[in-house]
Amino acid sequence: SSGINAEYGDKAERECVQLKDRIAAIQETVSSKDLETSSRLAEIQALQRENRTLREINDNLKDRVDDSERAKMDAEQLIELLRAEKEELVGAKAELFNVNESLNDEVKVAKIELNDTKQENEMLKKRMSDIE
Repeated sequence: SSGINAEYGDKAERECVQLKDRIAAIQETVSSKDLETSSRLAEIQALQRENRTLREINDNLKDRVDDSERAKMDAEQLIELLRAEKEELVGAKAELFNVNESLNDEVKVAKIELNDTKQENEMLKKRMSDIE
């Protein structure tokens, strides 16, 4: 009976050693996985920081695009106002041209009338001198 017990004891001891080896291997794997997990967590945190930075850059770019679009709309409105002003000035120029032409005509008529009056005056002076 003691031989049987020794045999069972040896077998139990071998199984115990095998179990300890398996436990050690599992602990090593767990340890390795813990390191891998820590490394992955550090990677994730770095990516999250990079993502936040990129979001801030993106937000800034969106603001700049919005500002540029507003400036473009302002410039387009200004261009429209300037076009309208130019049209008004072209119209005013045409009116001034017409007024100028009209004044030139009146000046011509006044010169002719002045010339006629001078001739009439000369004739009257001549008649006065003839009478005297």
